[in-house]
Amino acid sequence: MFGNGIKLFSSFFREHLSLWLSFGGGLSCLMILIPFVWVGYIWSRIKDPHRELDYVPEPENKLIRFFFNTSTRVSSSWIWRTILYLSISLLISAFAIIDVLECTAEKCESPWYFTFSCSLAVLIIFAFFRIHYFLKLLVSVLSMTGYFTIFSIRHEVFAQNNGVSPALFAVDLEMYSHIIYLIWILLLLHVMDRQMEYINRLDFVWKRKLTEEHKEASMTHAVNTILIHNILPTQIAKIYLDPNRAGEGYSRTYNNVSIMFASIPDFMDFYSENDLNKHGLVCLNVLNQIITEFDQALFNHVDVEKIKVIGSCYMCACGLEVHDTGRLSTTSFVGGDDEECVPTWRDYGRHTNGIENIEKRKKTLYTLVNFASDMMVKLQMINREAFQDFQLRVGVATGLVVAGVVGVQKPLFDIWSDTCNLASRLDSHGQTGKVHVTEYGADLLAQSGIKCEFRGVTNIKGKGNMRTYFVCMDEHYKIQYIDNPDVTTSAALDYRNKVDCTHL
Repeated sequence: MFGNGIKLFSSFFREHLSLWLSFGGGLSCLMILIPFVWVGYIWSRIKDPHRELDYVPEPENKLIRFFFNTSTRVSSSWIWRTILYLSISLLISAFAIIDVLECTAEKCESPWYFTFSCSLAVLIIFAFFRIHYFLKLLVSVLSMTGYFTIFSIRHEVFAQNNGVSPALFAVDLEMYSHIIYLIWILLLLHVMDRQMEYINRLDFVWKRKLTEEHKEASMTHAVNTILIHNILPTQIAKIYLDPNRAGEGYSRTYNNVSIMFASIPDFMDFYSENDLNKHGLVCLNVLNQIITEFDQALFNHVDVEKIKVIGSCYMCACGLEVHDTGRLSTTSFVGGDDEECVPTWRDYGRHTNGIENIEKRKKTLYTLVNFASDMMVKLQMINREAFQDFQLRVGVATGLVVAGVVGVQKPLFDIWSDTCNLASRLDSHGQTGKVHVTEYGADLLAQSGIKCEFRGVTNIKGKGNMRTYFVCMDEHYKIQYIDNPDVTTSAALDYRNKVDCTHL
């Protein structure tokens, strides 16, 4: 039985030698073309299976890199794709009809074998992607034209009756049933290909629209993130940008915070509404320029957090630690265990629930005083450009604060405590061109080596009489330092009582 199979195969091979040679050569050519057209796709799928990378690294092997670059150029060039498509399609079509030329009525037992071969060739022509449907139709029509030409030459082969189409044979149209069959195959494949073309184009439009919407959403998210970070501190902005947040409020108590109020008293005299300044617009532009310069100075003092601007008063704080994520609360803005430890003005800022962190307060106060110095320098530069004589009046206090966010649609970060009230009073009771601090603040600054001038006993609204000090600065608003930084606290206070900064 096995020997009969071998004899049958050998006889079939001899009878269709041209078919075997043509298809064997064509298959060899296709196998050679595979790495030139598929390596790029396979490598990309291996390195980026989910298509998330913007750039796929090239292979290190020289041969694989050559195939990768070649296949990438072929897939990205419609000219190369068209040339390969036409070559392969015409080659397969020629293979499908070449065996008919050697076939005779005696040797060809079933003419439908050639018709099915031609239909398979047409099917392969329509199987290519990223080729225009009209070009596929044109190539398939040319292939069938060649087949019909062979049919007209060897019509005796196709006139045999094999019972495939008895209805057509009854009217003596058996040999035309091959043509009708191929035409129906062509029309069916063209309709299916046109439908696939429509689906692919629609899918491309949807993907492009989805990509654009994704870019718009990403841009909107980036803009919202920037706006939130401009409105809220960084550590609090992360909480409000969390998609799993359930709409809680935010509050936290901070023990070692320095607060500064810096106002421009002369601005209210400068502001007016008339035709010359466009009903106050010119004045507001000047104020905007001043506040903008103050904001830019924040880049040199990353620990300082801008709170808000009240008229021409600039409010900021230092000591709201970035790593402190705070407490989320839905009931009230209370600082927890520290809420009952607000000190009185007589020992203000010295003790907080029995715990004091002198180093942190020294650092925050030192940072704010230096920031106030930079603000005064910036204001002097604006005065020279705008031909004005604005002066900055600064009040700084150190102690406990409660920070929180109010509002949902338009959240606002703010701080509350007696420390804020004291800093505001130090500003309003101060002098232009001066940084006004409490006795405790002057003590901390002395430990940091900064000179302070004893102003005297000042009646602070809501606080009574307090010993206050001015930070010593020269005519260019540069901070003056104590010559001997190792002076003790008590000696520094006695030294400040004798210092007169008016000559600096």
